[in-house]
Amino acid sequence: MREIKPCPFCGGNDIRYSTKVKGNFEVYYHATMYCNKCHTYGPRVISKSVYNGDYGNRRQIENDEDLKIKAIDAWNNREEK
Repeated sequence: MREIKPCPFCGGNDIRYSTKVKGNFEVYYHATMYCNKCHTYGPRVISKSVYNGDYGNRRQIENDEDLKIKAIDAWNNREEK
């Protein structure tokens, strides 16, 4: 697993992975990292599902581990202000 940098705002090290699913017909998976100390969220990584023609039968384009790695990279690559 990749190293997760501390929060650039509060310096906290309790950084967690969060996902949400949004949409009805077209479903999008939103993944991000957030600081559990100051509740700052990092940049979102979005993956769209593929609709197979059977209602309720969707296939996620990327698996959860790939999304988590992208979310960690987005968190680590933020510019500190």
